[in-house]
Amino acid sequence: MLLLTFSQASGADSSCCFKKIPALVQSGKYRTSVDVLNKHLSGILIFKWQDDQSVRAVFINEMGVTFFDLSFYSDRYIYNNIMESLDKKAIRLSLAKDIGMLLKQGIFNSNSWNNPEILLGETGTKNVFLKLQRKGNVFYTCNAECTRILSATNSGRRKKVVHITPFYTGPSIQADSIIIQHQTVHFTIRLKKMYDSE
Repeated sequence: MLLLTFSQASGADSSCCFKKIPALVQSGKYRTSVDVLNKHLSGILIFKWQDDQSVRAVFINEMGVTFFDLSFYSDRYIYNNIMESLDKKAIRLSLAKDIGMLLKQGIFNSNSWNNPEILLGETGTKNVFLKLQRKGNVFYTCNAECTRILSATNSGRRKKVVHITPFYTGPSIQADSIIIQHQTVHFTIRLKKMYDSE
């Protein structure tokens, strides 16, 4: 069925195009809520690009308490800190994967990142398949102009695991808000970009 819907894109041009698309988040602050299992957390998620092109992602509440603090590099990520109640393997892996999908770094198989499988949709959208370092893959859908990510989906061998939906205002290439919805467990992350006036 997939072969009837998509056609193969030219590898080098499309790969370069995808890598140039901005990440779903940029340096700045996002009002964020996280619902995971029976926990509800709300606060500010701060992203900061470092001089070495790594990205720091720190989620704090309004009292300044850190929920988690991650650094993402091109081929890996590390936890600098995480709240004890969140310090469970499944949560750590899921949080890192979700944020890595937003940032487009730190979680992908290097061979897949360098040579992604790219298919063209009937409407001109570009559909990019990347393998994760761990199990599964991520499927990004980008607009025809290759300036926006329209959605991102993480799937395992048999089912969809995570779906990310960004929302844009007007022609902006930066998402104003984002919903990350897990499909197999109660786990949702909502982000809304904060501006200087807030």
